[in-house]
Amino acid sequence: MFQDPVFYGAFLLVALPGFGSNPSVARYLARSQKIRNLKVIFGALGIVGFLLNRAIGLSVNYALLLFILVYQASLVRFLYLRFIEKNGREPVDAAFNFSPLPLQDRVFAFQVVFLGYLIAAGVLLWFNLPGGAT
Repeated sequence: MFQDPVFYGAFLLVALPGFGSNPSVARYLARSQKIRNLKVIFGALGIVGFLLNRAIGLSVNYALLLFILVYQASLVRFLYLRFIEKNGREPVDAAFNFSPLPLQDRVFAFQVVFLGYLIAAGVLLWFNLPGGAT
């Protein structure tokens, strides 16, 4: 189980939600045209990875890594823009900030980190556990 070295690299790449909970990183992910272009490139490469998996048996983990990054960058962008729309301001960095913050800032950080990690880890495990998707 988990023989593919790319699987271990996946856990290094799924660190994006941890960084995305920082408002300045979230701002960059939400507003940068370069990130939008990278999401399109990663998505296209992920599709090619799935096609190569079916055609020549390339490990599906290569495609999953790229799709997980697209998902996470999109999640950070969506939650950041939703926060601004709902609260009329940018979120305050809640990591290691023990001052009394509005609850919305802590909920934003919690959503970004846990939704990003749990969905990504669940997809990777589903494709790598015995009896999972192939």
